Amino acid sequence: MPPNNFFDKVQHLVVEQELTTLLFINPTIEKMPLPIRRFDDPFLPFGKAVINATGDLVCGYMFNFVDYLALGAAGAVALERTIAYAGNNHLTILHGAFSHINYIRFLDVTAFNADAITIIPEITKNTSSVSQQVITVDGQLSGIYNTETKRIDVGLDHTTNVQINVAGDDVLYAGFGEDFSEVLRNRVGEFNARHH
Repeated sequence: MPPNNFFDKVQHLVVEQELTTLLFINPTIEKMPLPIRRFDDPFLPFGKAVINATGDLVCGYMFNFVDYLALGAAGAVALERTIAYAGNNHLTILHGAFSHINYIRFLDVTAFNADAITIIPEITKNTSSVSQQVITVDGQLSGIYNTETKRIDVGLDHTTNVQINVAGDDVLYAGFGEDFSEVLRNRVGEFNARHH
C-alpha cells in the first residue's frame, strides 16, 4: 500500500527510491505540444500525458494554481483530476504562493486533495522580495521551497534533511511534436543526472 502522508511519501520516494526530482506543471496552451493543443480543454490531457511519461522518473509534481485557473472552472476541474491522476504514488504540491494559512483548506479531500501547498512567509520591512516559500501539510511547516535555487528542503527528523530539485519549463516543454513524451522523458533523465 502506498504511503499516504507527505513525510511518508518523502521517505519512500526521495530517501528509499532516490527520486529527487519534482516536476513543476504550469499548463500554458501556447507552449503545449501540438497533439495536446487539439483538445478543447487541453489541461487534463496534458497533465495525464506528463504523468504517464515521467511517473517512474520523479518523486512528484508541483501544480501551478494560477495557470490552471486560466481556463476558469474547466481549469479547476483539470487541476483536481490531474492531482487525483498522480495518485498516492507521487508527492502532489499545489503552488500558488498563497498568502495565508487558511488556504490549507485546498488540501481537503473535498477540494484539490494535494499533499501540500506553498505559503509565502510574512513579508517584513527588511525584505525586498520573497525568495522562499514554505510548504505546509495539515497546517504544519514541512519544508522550504527556495524559488531562486528551485529546491525544496524537507526535514524528516532532527538528523535527516532531504533536498528535492524542482524541474521547470525547460524540462516540461522540451518537446513540441508527436514525440513530446519521449523528449520529456529524456529531458527529465538528463535533469536527474545533473542533480543527483
